[in-house]
Amino acid sequence: MDYAARAKTREAAVQALEKHILDVSQGRVRFGWHPDQVDEYLQQEYRRLREMKGQG
Repeated sequence: MDYAARAKTREAAVQALEKHILDVSQGRVRFGWHPDQVDEYLQQEYRRLREMKGQG
């Protein structure tokens, strides 16, 4: 895979994760979890997003 394809793939993954975080935080995705568990999950996903954006 060339550099341009990797960059597009990474950008698509970042965009998908951003959308997922937004959907969860706005209640469009529900897990049936206690609100504290959802907050913890979102914190983990934010960390993952920061790591993904820090690459490249």
